[in-house]
This record gives sequence, C-alpha cells and structure tokens, in this order.
Amino acid sequence: MRLIQNHPLEKLFPVFNHLEKIQSVTNHPSSMSNWLSCFQILLAGRALVQAIDPNELLKSTITKHNYPVELHPVTSPDGYHLTMARIPNPRRPILFLMHSFLSSLSEYTVLGPRHSLAFSGFDAGFDVWLANGRGNTFSRSHRSLDPSQKQFWDFSFHEVSTLDLPAMIGYVLNVTGRGKVHYVGHSQGGTNFLVMASMLPEINGKIASAHLSSPVAFWARNTTPMSYLYDELMTMIGVFEQIGLYEIGGRSVGSVMEYVEKAIDGGCISEDMLMLGLWMLVGEHGETLNRTTLNGIRKVFPAGASLRQGLHFLQMMKSERFCLFDYGEQENLRRYGKVAPPNYPLEKITAPVALYYGTNDPFVALKDLDDLARKLPNLVLKQKMDDPKWNHIDFIFGSHGYEAHQLVLKWAKAYES
Repeated sequence: MRLIQNHPLEKLFPVFNHLEKIQSVTNHPSSMSNWLSCFQILLAGRALVQAIDPNELLKSTITKHNYPVELHPVTSPDGYHLTMARIPNPRRPILFLMHSFLSSLSEYTVLGPRHSLAFSGFDAGFDVWLANGRGNTFSRSHRSLDPSQKQFWDFSFHEVSTLDLPAMIGYVLNVTGRGKVHYVGHSQGGTNFLVMASMLPEINGKIASAHLSSPVAFWARNTTPMSYLYDELMTMIGVFEQIGLYEIGGRSVGSVMEYVEKAIDGGCISEDMLMLGLWMLVGEHGETLNRTTLNGIRKVFPAGASLRQGLHFLQMMKSERFCLFDYGEQENLRRYGKVAPPNYPLEKITAPVALYYGTNDPFVALKDLDDLARKLPNLVLKQKMDDPKWNHIDFIFGSHGYEAHQLVLKWAKAYES
C-alpha cells in the first residue's frame, strides 16, 4: 500500500511546516497523563456516543435564536428521504439555500442572527427554505436502502444536482404557490446549481436569480493539498472501497467523527491543531473565525457525504474539465456513448447568475473562476470581496460574511422589482 512513500511529510501535510507550533502544544509536562486520558476516552468510544434525533437537532439550530421553523420531508425520484427546513415568511419571495460539500443546511444558521444568511434573509423579508442533499446528517435514509449498504452511497454531486435539487425546488414551489426561487449555493452548492441548470435546462425558468459563492467547477489550478496529493488520495479511496467505507465525515452513532469529537472534547486533539489544519485547506484568515465560533461549527460540520462525491472532484481536477463522472472507458461507452465523460453544457444555463469570490481561496483559483465566468451566458455579477484575506469559508463561517449576504439580498430583491 503506497500512501506516503517517497514523499517528505512537509509536502504531504503542510501542517508539518508548523512543527514548532505543534510541539509547543504537545510538549507539556503532563503530556503522558494527557495521552493516557485520550487512550481511555477512545477505548470508551462507542459507549460514550449518544444517539441524537436529527430532526430535533435541526430544529434547535433555528429555534434557539427565536426564529420560527418548519421541517418538510421530500423524497427524491430514486428514493432518498431529504429533510428541508423553512423559516416561514408566507407569500414572500423565496430564498433557497444549498450547502457545500460535507456539510448541511446548518452552515447557513450556525453563526446566528446577522451573521448567518438564513436569518438575514428572513429579516429582509424572504421566505427562507434550506435544503439538505442526500447522505448528510439530516437526509440519511432511503425508502429501500440502508446507509450500511454500498448501493446507498452510489452517488456523486451529479445525482444531488439532477435528482435532489429539482425535487426540492418543485416541492417548495408547490407548497408556496410561487413560480420561482432565488437560489444561493456555496462551494459544492454552486457546483450543484451549475450541474442542475445545464443538464436540466427547463429548471432555469424556475430560478429568479442564482448566487454562487466560491463555486467549484473548473478545478485544475486549486492550491489545496489535493492538488499535489492526487495519487495518494486515489490510493486511499481504493483502500476505503476495499474495506467497505463509502461515506466520509458522517456522524452516525459509532462513526469515526463521533470518536474524533470525543477526542477533541477530551483534549487529545487541540484547537491549535484544528485551526492549523483548517487554514491549510481553506486559506488563513484568523481575524474572522475565532475559537468560540469553531466550537459551534464543529458540532454540525462535517455532516457527511459519499466517497464518490470527493472522487468526482478529484477526477475533474485531473482532467482539467468540468465534466460528468468518469466510470472507466467501458461503462462510459454504455452510459455516455463515448470513452470520456462529456463536459457539463454550461451554455444551457439561461438563469441570471452572480458569482462571489475572494483572492485568498485555495479551492477556487482566479483563472478557474474566469474560465467559468466566460462560459455562463447570463452572468450578471462577478463580485470580488474587498477583504484580500477573504477565503473559501468566509461566506458561511466568517464574522464578516454578512457583507456578501447583503449583496446577495440586494441583487435578489432587484430581480423581484
């Protein structure tokens, strides 16, 4: 098994460039007793895990801020049970929020009033609907499949985009009697829109405006660790599949993330380590994400995703194309009629699209974003955020994310006049 062979640790994991910082955290006089305590915590493991009702957890993320909430069950055409949340403002324009990779609708509520778009949208007069894609904490069931089965996880962001999203948008329009929604998607949530609106052009008529924050489409120039760990990650994915692990970041009872959460609470994994790992992935911006905020975020993130979602992104990075999932030449011929997966037909997106981005975002390189912008027929805004440190998660988790939120709400209102 070749995961780290012939690669210095500093290349594989840039966090090792910060060894002095890490050692200052771990080299403590009581380090031995700390590690023994950690070992005891991990041994207790499953016994410490408490089953939490996902629906109650979901409602509490909104009601604790004294906002009204409704939960709405939606079933995708292929049988996934999806849970939506609504902060009801009847007969008002609809703000439809879609989450990012490994996340859930909670990313739009976790920071509370003013700093979370769901609440700002409600306060601005929108009927706010929050979506959950298949496989995350709040949409982790199926009419006939169980999450323990491989078949349950046989999807990438393509199925979320072409099956889950249309079902949820259709449901929202049916319940409210309105004709269109204002779509907001962050990161993979933006990817989802691009896939949906290009593969199902008729959906464009149901989109009043689309607002995509740091959308991942063309991904060849990203500077995340994935950009130089492709071979290692592909090997790792192969190992995971061999041992029957098809979910990543899930929070079911007894999951890896439950053990990680206990390890954090027990001091086995320090907050300094968490912050270093986070900045390595999304771009350092310590001024807008403090440790109090991080503690709130880690209670709801990650929320789970399929391994195939991550694989699809890696395929696009390697091929330097925004394209459908690559099943291999033989299966591609059967599904697509060609040996390579086709590109997503972005020229079919006719809904008005606004892009929001920062210059400190390792996930979305400026040239990759430019490639996307050139291919969108109805691009109405390409908004660079003023803060030069604006990173990949400032839109949802940054203390000044409201600056972008106000732009979104302003443009959405403009398309209502």
